[in-house]
Amino acid sequence: MDQCVYVAQMNIEHFRRKLLTEQDEKTRRQIIQLLAEEEAKLVTLTRSSDKNFEKSKS
Repeated sequence: MDQCVYVAQMNIEHFRRKLLTEQDEKTRRQIIQLLAEEEAKLVTLTRSSDKNFEKSKS
């Protein structure tokens, strides 16, 4: 597994766990923003990996 994909997945898990217990609304909004950014990054990384995989099969 690509290292960048792994890091993004671990960050997503971390942010989701933090949201379970965080009470402060300002901090929650920051975590939600970071989570959304990391999820978008993961989508981009996995699409890139899929395209590279398809090229290697051709």
